[in-house]
Amino acid sequence: MEKRIDIRGWRRVSSFLTVVTFLMIFCCVTNIIAQEQTNGQPQFEPLKDTMPRGVSVSPASIRFSVKSGTSQSKSIKITNDTDASKTFKIFSTNYLAEDINREASSSTPPTDYKYGLTKWLYITPSMVTLKPGEKATINILLDVPAGSEYEHAAWSLINIDEIKERQELNIPNSGDQVMGMGILPSMGFGIFTYQNPPNLSSNSVELVGYRMDPEQKNIYMRATNKGNGIAFSTYYVELLNMASGETIKIPVQTATILPGATREFKILLPPLPSGSYNALGVLDFGSKDYVETAELDFAIP
Repeated sequence: MEKRIDIRGWRRVSSFLTVVTFLMIFCCVTNIIAQEQTNGQPQFEPLKDTMPRGVSVSPASIRFSVKSGTSQSKSIKITNDTDASKTFKIFSTNYLAEDINREASSSTPPTDYKYGLTKWLYITPSMVTLKPGEKATINILLDVPAGSEYEHAAWSLINIDEIKERQELNIPNSGDQVMGMGILPSMGFGIFTYQNPPNLSSNSVELVGYRMDPEQKNIYMRATNKGNGIAFSTYYVELLNMASGETIKIPVQTATILPGATREFKILLPPLPSGSYNALGVLDFGSKDYVETAELDFAIP
């Protein structure tokens, strides 16, 4: 004879137990929260500020476009978000065109360097002390003398260097000759500053090299500025999968090419599946008529 088990009663009991269990958990949690407070004040550890703190400087570069016989002012913002006072010295130095973005801080141009912008720059104040949380505005005045001989591009690096007092070394007196050495860490910033008169053209930029490294991880684009104006350029590479027709555009990057300078740009390639590809390199230097391009084919095994 077949036996049947009536589960309706069990369902009612199960539902009842579920409600009881929920109430017990709720009461326990409520009791824990109540115990965590004394006189209305929470006893848990407050959240801490985890935002990074330091010194920030903006903008990253300054561009002037001033006619001879006129002047123009721009500004630099310095913010001290550290917990200590900071003192900075602000000054300008010249550098050779081929040293841009590489050795500009240690470049050694001649004293009468024609393209040095320092001789026309006036910085106020030249020194500033910032307490924690304070900000400062540095005024940069460019005053170009009158005369056609001054209608040329020029550039310099504005340095913002921290100044620290030299501390006395504490060398133990051991009776023997002891040499002491101290290291004084400090911070510094460099802001590239350019003067490009409005009558100068930057249309004489040429793409003179385009290659891939043997590991097929990077493409190198080499460009030369044969004109008199500063070329504020953008460049990128677009990859075409020859089999599928899919295109991959590597994000655009920016670069400044000074008159008479040659620069090589490194473009990192993304991981690519096996197949044949075409890499189109594009260099846009501000011309309204055309851009410089180059192509190469390669295969990923």
